[in-house]
Amino acid sequence: MDIEAVLPIFRLVRLAVQAYQGLIIASVLLSWFTLGGSGHPSIYRAQEFLHRVTDPFMAPIRQVLMPLTMRIGLDVSPIIALFFLSFIINWLPG
Repeated sequence: MDIEAVLPIFRLVRLAVQAYQGLIIASVLLSWFTLGGSGHPSIYRAQEFLHRVTDPFMAPIRQVLMPLTMRIGLDVSPIIALFFLSFIINWLPG
């Protein structure tokens, strides 16, 4: 099979992974708004949506990193997830 024939599929996968990276970043940024105790319903709904979409990917990473997270008091799982997704993007041809 010619690689040129499947390049559009790889581009679509790359676009989807980049969009998922954007959702992870949005989740992290939106979590900063709740630190002040903001109870605005639209922020809460957006956070719920982002957590529902990103937690299936982030939960296993959080579980592995739990000892480190408990020690330093900072969730570094989004950073690890973004690095992993960047690796996948760079690995894809096209």
